[in-house]
Amino acid sequence: MHQVPDIGFFFGNLAGLSIWLQLILGLFLRSSLGDDDQALNELFAFGPLGSLSFRRPYLMRTKFFLPWVTARTIQSCPSRIRNLAWATRLSGTVFLVCALGMAGSFAYAVLYGA
Repeated sequence: MHQVPDIGFFFGNLAGLSIWLQLILGLFLRSSLGDDDQALNELFAFGPLGSLSFRRPYLMRTKFFLPWVTARTIQSCPSRIRNLAWATRLSGTVFLVCALGMAGSFAYAVLYGA
């Protein structure tokens, strides 16, 4: 009876952990890229408030959370940077899946009274 909300809370907790991991890995990736403006412009974008509080973007573009979208500018980077970019993208993908799972489980609970 109470299994669906428990799954929703599990997805919510995992989404929270994965978005924090994505932010931290994204900051490491941004610092690893250094002054490569082309790669920074392709991979990162400003948040909803724009550049009010930061001079450089710190959020990875959401399109890179999808596995079929490739980042062309990091193909020539060392494997350490490519692996870091892969881990950052994977944590963003986990966030998207968990956020959808959480919303779906709560919608199911509301619609079917679970």
